[in-house]
Amino acid sequence: MSCPALLSQQHNRRISSKAAGKEAGSQYLRAIESDARHAGADNNLINLCYIVKDYGNALKYIQQAETSGVTLNPKLKQAVIQLAKKWPERFLPLILQR
Repeated sequence: MSCPALLSQQHNRRISSKAAGKEAGSQYLRAIESDARHAGADNNLINLCYIVKDYGNALKYIQQAETSGVTLNPKLKQAVIQLAKKWPERFLPLILQR
């Protein structure tokens, strides 16, 4: 079954307007709501957060995906964690919750 929320990472990188990013994020969240183990939607949502530098939500979605048993892209996960560690006062509580 094809899901409109499954957009490629290349498509994510082309999202330039804030409205388009919010719409893509909403589609990913709807896909995850309908199937909590939807790895494509989880990875794309985390990637979208990474692209728009929303590292707090990226960390939150990593935690939620792992709790649901989703296999995440290990390079994406590591990239988010590394960037979050650059601002420990903001993100350390989220990193420690993991």
